[in-house]
Amino acid sequence: MVSKVLNKTPEEIVDDICKAYTNSQGIFIEKTNAEDYVPDADKTVQIQFLFWIIQMDYATKSSKLYENANRLYKTNTEWLNPNFFLNMPNAVLLDFVRKNFKPRYANEIVKRFKVNAKLLNEDYSGKAINIISSSNSALELLSRIKRFRGFGDKLANFLVRTYIDLLKLSYTDIDQVLQPVDIHDVRLTYEWGFIDSMKMTQQNIKFVKELWSEACKKTRWSWITFDKALWLIGSKGQRTDDYISDYQTNLGL
Repeated sequence: MVSKVLNKTPEEIVDDICKAYTNSQGIFIEKTNAEDYVPDADKTVQIQFLFWIIQMDYATKSSKLYENANRLYKTNTEWLNPNFFLNMPNAVLLDFVRKNFKPRYANEIVKRFKVNAKLLNEDYSGKAINIISSSNSALELLSRIKRFRGFGDKLANFLVRTYIDLLKLSYTDIDQVLQPVDIHDVRLTYEWGFIDSMKMTQQNIKFVKELWSEACKKTRWSWITFDKALWLIGSKGQRTDDYISDYQTNLGL
């Protein structure tokens, strides 16, 4: 398969992007992903922080969400404890969520916090790090995370990525976990000429996951590196009607 726009195979594109990311070229001069937005604290705290914040990542602009969360962390760390949410009346928690995180779907976030705090207490002694220590493989870690409310194919895979990357975890089955796919991934895959629309259909999402997963395997680039790079291109890169120019500019080619 060759891109109708870039005249490159998926493998060549993965290689271009991962090399540019590794060499800090183009848009990758400054690399800031979710893993880089964690507070200056020990890994246990960072893992807990990501557990709560990533379940809101669909509901507002990502960079703003992490900025708000870090600002709150500097003045109040009690919210990292699941009992903080469980002991708070729903109306008070709703106000807390709206004031401090400003997500679009605050009522759903309240439900997630309540349900997930209860499960985190019951199964993992209130500590997200125990989700990781209880898992013997990447697929098991993914399965455990998917038991929490709101962690579907996108957010669960996203949280797995951040945990593996942050802790430099080594699982033999990492390549069996597909990268999370959001609107940026689908749009870029469309602009590069592999799909006919940028609609977030199940067919497009499935195709995008499998396309880039297979290309990463063939090139032996980590899908984690590629996924981090793709998110930066999609969220912060140049975007015009000239897709070839955008590709070259964003990658510093």
